Amino acid sequence: MGERTVAALAELIQVEVQGARDPETGRAAFAATRRRLAASGFQLVENEAEAWARLQDLRRTYYPSLRRLCDKLGIVLPHAVDETSPALAEDVIARTAPGS
Repeated sequence: MGERTVAALAELIQVEVQGARDPETGRAAFAATRRRLAASGFQLVENEAEAWARLQDLRRTYYPSLRRLCDKLGIVLPHAVDETSPALAEDVIARTAPGS
């Protein structure tokens, strides 16, 4: 649903989506985030390669619209949540962990 919302909002605001690139989430950052989520009690797809492929497929459906929409609205997107930004990752995990 989120990807449709982003695309519809970009269309409504008349944002040009062509040419928006998706900075690739690094595989190491992806693995680190999976470990943190698992340690916090989230159920994850067991096969990491399958989860990685699903993430890449999903991002292709919404990221170009999201990138251009944020540019137009002056919103700065983080390029990655990884070991260099533990406070952000820990905050998200703490707020969304099962039972929180």
